[in-house]
Amino acid sequence: MRTLLTILAFTCITAYAQQYSIGIFAEPNWQVPTLLKSDYQATDSINAIMSKDLGIAAGISIGIHSDRVNSFYIKPQFRQGGFLLTRENLQLFDLVHPKIGEIRDQSQAATKIAYFHHRFRYVGLEFNYQRDITPTTRNLPINFSIGGGLGVNYLIQQELLLQTEGFAMKGEFKHHFEDSLFFQARTLMLNASIFGEMNYEASPGLETYAQIKFLGNLMASTTNEPRVYIWSPALNVGLRKFF
Repeated sequence: MRTLLTILAFTCITAYAQQYSIGIFAEPNWQVPTLLKSDYQATDSINAIMSKDLGIAAGISIGIHSDRVNSFYIKPQFRQGGFLLTRENLQLFDLVHPKIGEIRDQSQAATKIAYFHHRFRYVGLEFNYQRDITPTTRNLPINFSIGGGLGVNYLIQQELLLQTEGFAMKGEFKHHFEDSLFFQARTLMLNASIFGEMNYEASPGLETYAQIKFLGNLMASTTNEPRVYIWSPALNVGLRKFF
């Protein structure tokens, strides 16, 4: 009798047990910066030369699927973001960067442009909730979900990548700086996201998916004036293995 009760209890627990998944993902994104309102005198000048830049995120996805519809994910990840400043029509003796100095190239044949890529690198965790919205009346090969989440990220490195076009500085067209950035990144960053997903069962227990995602920081991305706020449309693609 005791053995029968044990078997029945184990059967009930198994029937209601959660399903788990683990996977990997990559997330190319488009970093869209906005200068927050400021009394800083150079705000308009900076805003005129500021533009979008590419970013990337990648990590591991650990899923808990409480039923067919509702899922929760924990995502340890690496994330790189930032923005671009572009100075065009530079002339002889214009100061490019304090660490490099002035333009000494006397050639007038080429338009001189300097690209300043501010790049901020983080490690962090993202917590997502996801709900399956696939119509139950249709037998579709692709499932659809919507969801959202919160993330916390810690700054591990920031750098300024200077790329020049039409002239070289000290014989090089690329220069990296970690201590002379025009903007300083926030050390601890919180963000929120919403997304829509399509997923496909490539083989039993293995799923591929793609998400259209919009991610925004919950605070300014930089700490000095004028402060910069960044939001990011992204494409998140990955694999999940179910257990």
